[in-house]
Amino acid sequence: MNTIHITGMSLLTPEGLHSVGRSPQHEAVFDRSLHKGSSLPSGLIRVSSRKGFNRFSDFGKLCCMAVEEALGTRAESIGSAKSAGSPGYDSDPDGSLRTALVIGNGVSSLHAVAALQDDAVKYGEGNVNPRIFPDTVMNSIGGYVSIYFSIRGTNVTVSNGGTTAPKAFLYASALLDQGEHDRVIVCVANLFPPERFRDRLGIPDPGCEWISAFVLEPPNGGGVPLARLQIRTESGREQGSGGSADVPANEFDLELIARTQSLAGGTWVTVLGAEGVLHACVHLPGKEEAVS
Repeated sequence: MNTIHITGMSLLTPEGLHSVGRSPQHEAVFDRSLHKGSSLPSGLIRVSSRKGFNRFSDFGKLCCMAVEEALGTRAESIGSAKSAGSPGYDSDPDGSLRTALVIGNGVSSLHAVAALQDDAVKYGEGNVNPRIFPDTVMNSIGGYVSIYFSIRGTNVTVSNGGTTAPKAFLYASALLDQGEHDRVIVCVANLFPPERFRDRLGIPDPGCEWISAFVLEPPNGGGVPLARLQIRTESGREQGSGGSADVPANEFDLELIARTQSLAGGTWVTVLGAEGVLHACVHLPGKEEAVS
């Protein structure tokens, strides 16, 4: 059983960008049914003066916004010694080496693949727009976020269909267990694939688009936790039991946010297919409950 402190949390939906758990008045839990079929509009993108931001893809910009909201005031301190040769750069005074990044990304690169294909059909294979190509790579989002915040620690992209979100958290938990990072930022992009690919992917329909971001630290970290998350996996079972609610894997991040926003906390089970199940429990300040 692994225990993780969540010290920052945000959710970007078609309604806008929301910080979770910081204000005294918690917002209503996001209801996807009110936004059936809604994509994240490019109008949500904020203007940023940070170098290179204008060259990021729209998805890259939106993920940077979600991570920045989750980091809060820490967004400026991480990576403040931005270049080799800066005072103390090699000794990691800004925590950029001990900050890891895990991106959960299933389909964003397919939008660039579709755009590249359209360009090739329209202009010929030798005349496609070279600016499209970098975004055909799955880990391009991780590149954008690490550039934006000058993160120099481990940078991993997890893509596993409908189980991408819980797998991203399991990977982040393993990184914290290794003791080489003070924090792991997890950003999960739940997007619609391009129409031409939807029938071939075999992944759950998200209903609408959203991007979530979390700042995770070990229990002995310095951040003040909004919540404590305990997770453990169990092999050999295809469905949850024992009174815990079953939560679809592609809704794992939303469930975590909803249980924090509503101050409900509690336990649930997420099925990981042939790999078994993931037991999860959210502990909120003043409430105690253990994973069964």
